[in-house]
Amino acid sequence: TDVIGNCAFGIECNSLQDPNAEFRVMGRKLIGSRRHGPLINAFINSFPNMARRLRMAIMPQEITDFFLRIVRENIEYRERNGVQGNDFMSILMDLNKGKYLKSENDQLRALSVSEMTAQVFVFFVAGFETSSTTLAFALYELALQTDLQERLRKEIEETIQKHNNEFTYECMEDMQYMKQVLSGE
Repeated sequence: TDVIGNCAFGIECNSLQDPNAEFRVMGRKLIGSRRHGPLINAFINSFPNMARRLRMAIMPQEITDFFLRIVRENIEYRERNGVQGNDFMSILMDLNKGKYLKSENDQLRALSVSEMTAQVFVFFVAGFETSSTTLAFALYELALQTDLQERLRKEIEETIQKHNNEFTYECMEDMQYMKQVLSGE
């Protein structure tokens, strides 16, 4: 959650220190809550134009409102304070404020705030669920196979020691077995 919040929004989420951090709470709700049952969701997915006209949505309104608010507040803050981050939000703001996209009929158009929110939402969901699922499976397998767990622990300890007892990006890059464990090789 912290990494995604920082990369997508340039926001420090602090979910490791605060388990009730707003981003973490919304991530859990996003994964665990459903607005409708399977039949209504099937209707919305099968007939998106009709569902849109009927103002039906799959996502609970609370989650939609949260992401819209975060994007709007982030844009306002950055514009007011002249903040230019090196993150996904900056790219989206460029597309909103002058770097245009071509539409289907080759017309130039800017990205709307709703479209920006949709992009950030997809980025958040993709990172939130896949990261936690990957880690859960890796930890499960390591718990079952203590020999693999020991091999990984040894690599971590040796690599950190080789890097003056500092865990850095370069240190992590040297952990080849760690990469294999996380990629399922």
